[in-house]
Amino acid sequence: MSLAHSLSLAHLDSPPPKSGKGPRPKGMANRFWSKVTRGLDSECWEWNGTMFPDGYGVLGVKGIRGRKMEKAHRISYVMHIGEIPEGMSVCHRCDNKRCINPGHLFLGTNGDNSRDAASKNLLPFGEKHWKTMLSSDDVEQIKRDYSSGVFLQTELASRYGVASTTIGQIVRGERRARG
Repeated sequence: MSLAHSLSLAHLDSPPPKSGKGPRPKGMANRFWSKVTRGLDSECWEWNGTMFPDGYGVLGVKGIRGRKMEKAHRISYVMHIGEIPEGMSVCHRCDNKRCINPGHLFLGTNGDNSRDAASKNLLPFGEKHWKTMLSSDDVEQIKRDYSSGVFLQTELASRYGVASTTIGQIVRGERRARG
């Protein structure tokens, strides 16, 4: 089910005026905009409400199957642009997870989003990655040990507790190529 179908869109109209004067949106839209610091159209509009641990804003919304926590930038996309097709992600041009400015949002697949983040060095890498088993010092020592000709890849794999294919990728420069 798409986000547009899970939200009640009846009160999701235009944002409140920047001046704070004029009619205010009702219902969920009022709750939504009360948690946003809106700047110029070209600037990030910061979410100041509840945050997921991953840094994205979140708001409880009433859907067909009851109340659900939904990411704020996805709500903003639906409010301003329209439905999010099944299997698509709402990505940030600005790379600011708190931003809900629809001008900074675009649709992409999970793969598109990952490639975009990787091209900007936004993904955890090396020792910062949660699954890493080798420190940068370990990787450098493995390269030195292997290039000395004294150790086989299987011996290094056993010593460091990783697969021999991992050692092969390290010595060929296919792993940990970035610093």
